[in-house]
Amino acid sequence: MLTTDRAIRALSLFFFLLLSSLLCPLTQAHSILPERLARVDAVVNPTIAFSDYPVKDLFHSDFSQLQPSHSFLLRFTAFDMTITLHLDPNPDLFHPHARLTTHSTDIKEEPLFAGDRVYKGWVISPAVPDKQAWARITFHQPEYPLPHPGHVVFEGAFQLGWDIYHIKATPHFHISKRHDDPIPTQESPMVIYRDSDIHASSLLARRHANDSDFMCAMEEMQYNQKLTGIRKHTNTTDGLSKRDDSMNALQGCPSTRRIAYMGAAADCTYVGSYGGIRYARLQMINDWNVASAVYERTFNVSLGLIYMHMSLPQCPKLVDAQKTWNQGCSSYYTINDRLSDFSLWRGNRGDDGAALWHLMTKCSTGVKVGIAWLSQLCETQVSQQIEENGSSEWVSGAGVSSITRDEWKVVAHEIGHGFGAIHDCTPQSCPCKHSGCSCCPLSDTTCSAGDTYLMNPTSNVTTEDFSPCSINDICGSFPNIGYCLQSPNLRTTNSFAMCGNGILEPGEECDSGSTDSACCHAKTCKLKSGAKCDDYSEMCCLNCTVAPSTAVCRPAVSECDISEYCTGQSTSCPADEYEENGTVCGNSTLKCASGVCTSRDEQCIARGLRLSVTEDCPFQEDSCQVSCADPLNPGNCLVLSGVFLDGTECGLAGFCEKGKCISTGALNTLAAWVAQNKQIAIPVFLFGSLILLGLLGWLAWFAFTYHRRRRRLAILKHKSSHSSFPEAKDIIPTKPPVAPVVALEMNKKQDDDEAWELRPLGSSAPPARSTSLHRYNLSEGNFVPVAQDGGMSRRWGNNNGMAGDDEAAGECPTGTTAGRHRRVKSNA
Repeated sequence: MLTTDRAIRALSLFFFLLLSSLLCPLTQAHSILPERLARVDAVVNPTIAFSDYPVKDLFHSDFSQLQPSHSFLLRFTAFDMTITLHLDPNPDLFHPHARLTTHSTDIKEEPLFAGDRVYKGWVISPAVPDKQAWARITFHQPEYPLPHPGHVVFEGAFQLGWDIYHIKATPHFHISKRHDDPIPTQESPMVIYRDSDIHASSLLARRHANDSDFMCAMEEMQYNQKLTGIRKHTNTTDGLSKRDDSMNALQGCPSTRRIAYMGAAADCTYVGSYGGIRYARLQMINDWNVASAVYERTFNVSLGLIYMHMSLPQCPKLVDAQKTWNQGCSSYYTINDRLSDFSLWRGNRGDDGAALWHLMTKCSTGVKVGIAWLSQLCETQVSQQIEENGSSEWVSGAGVSSITRDEWKVVAHEIGHGFGAIHDCTPQSCPCKHSGCSCCPLSDTTCSAGDTYLMNPTSNVTTEDFSPCSINDICGSFPNIGYCLQSPNLRTTNSFAMCGNGILEPGEECDSGSTDSACCHAKTCKLKSGAKCDDYSEMCCLNCTVAPSTAVCRPAVSECDISEYCTGQSTSCPADEYEENGTVCGNSTLKCASGVCTSRDEQCIARGLRLSVTEDCPFQEDSCQVSCADPLNPGNCLVLSGVFLDGTECGLAGFCEKGKCISTGALNTLAAWVAQNKQIAIPVFLFGSLILLGLLGWLAWFAFTYHRRRRRLAILKHKSSHSSFPEAKDIIPTKPPVAPVVALEMNKKQDDDEAWELRPLGSSAPPARSTSLHRYNLSEGNFVPVAQDGGMSRRWGNNNGMAGDDEAAGECPTGTTAGRHRRVKSNA
């Protein structure tokens, strides 16, 4: 019997192990074991106070009058103490034109922020300075009944001292809790827990440096590996070499607040886990509201929402080809695959105004609860990357996070990758040298960040801070990839003025917070006698009076920034301004662009730090896409995500503006070409100058001769009009008119023996028009009467004046030769 029992137990154990081995891969595909909580408490006696209530009725439990635009005080009890929060509306969480798209029986689109009560503020505590203990709270009215009428449910987080407190609706807490997490002894719609109550994980203690199961999914993507410069690590190094980049954390981050408006989507598994679109949407809004507090405090950048895309809670039986990311969890569809498909969907939307898109899902892969592309902030296009195994992956400005107990931390972590941060170094990845480090060391001399900060590879961190190295990476990347971030909108909210909140509001002369200042009464928010303003509330107020025009109200933070001075007439500081783009800076080797002293080479160095990039690509200087020379092959270009800063030089005398190279005109383009190609421009210029001088000389000679000819003609014309000489047209000999040729003969006149006459040959009558003798004057071209021959004899004859016989016979004397007849032209 004992043997049989042992056999049954052994067989049962065998089948148990076999079943476990079969089910294990499926479980690891979408589950994670969070850190165990040591203590969880209930949120008790929540009350609210508005400034316009009488003092004796300041706090009450009726939340029915709470509006999205109200400022108020929230008070409750937890962990044996009373906690008071000052909360104001957070209008910047939603874009003015934010839209919510839901999929039910049909696609429905509506304004995103309608009715949402989202607030930000700080903890009021004597032990903590004003506004240094941040708070983010979201209110909603649940569909399930509450213990008291007028109660609401609120969720969020706040910082008190060095601890972070998390408030969750009880049903939401049960979705992500461990089976062995404690439950509050007192029943309440909300629970609260602290980061300090989280136990250290025993799994981390057993982790080895080469254990890829605990590697963040971000580092598995080959595209991210290229940017982080991943190489095989060895433990033979003698320590951490000095980082080439300095730890000047805030250099490059915006000096004035910016907003990164994002798109957020939820797949069917996420919506189904939270019980429907309404609660899933509220949880996502709470995630972004809390995560934004960390980015505002660290980088001066708020996180906002411009789109929310909510799927049905029931996963489709047939996957939609347009949204392949919206499918159930499975072992063959990993979180990496989901990111690639979601990136393709995001890229097909084009430039929709979203700086990043993020997908919320229930489906993790093993212990990997999130994944994102590195440095893809403001990237709206999609590109295809080919893996070494021949498969492809789609890259765009996107990330994926799955459900965890501290869900907002995972969201903040993955958004950090999009902003340019890699993982912090852990004890398992240290020591490493800079050329082989794929992680961010704590400092120049310390490698491991101690599993402490927000960019730790695992999600179980007990702080909301970024490490100094992560801050340096994000601030260094921000000028190159943060071009799409927007300034806060100037919408006003109809909030109640509350004296003592440190915010100068309408109706208040001053507001110095909870304590009096030298100029202001804290309880009444009135200026003290003789004070014109309050130094605490106004930037251009000095010693309770308007600061002079020599007072600096906003000092320059960089060489390309301009210090703003008070006007001497107002207590407000003028708007922030920068040096003009193209201003020489950095020892005359760099130029200002968007308030940053930089160059194309400097921006390539900042973006490709771990790739050992030293200069931009010389073949892509007319492009504003960040293209850098490959250090391993200078003939190739590395095209990185993002674009050069607005104002960065491009092409020939052009500058970048929103990713496009803008020309500054033909003359500037020509001057820039000459400056860059002097070895060609100088010979061409000399040869062209010679040709031009020759052409100008010929034109001058032609003009001179033409002018001289015209002048001579004018002189001749002038002389002819003022003298007896015939005109030029009469002086120039012309060809005589053609006349018939007549044969003539010389005969004596009948009535005069001494006279001769010309008659046609063989005719007894003289010519009709010939009554006297004529001779042909060759010089004048006409017949001249003999009597007009200037004294010559009227007869033709020999030397003694007597006509000979042959002349008498009509032969015309022609010098030495005589002829019987002579053909002459008649003037008839």
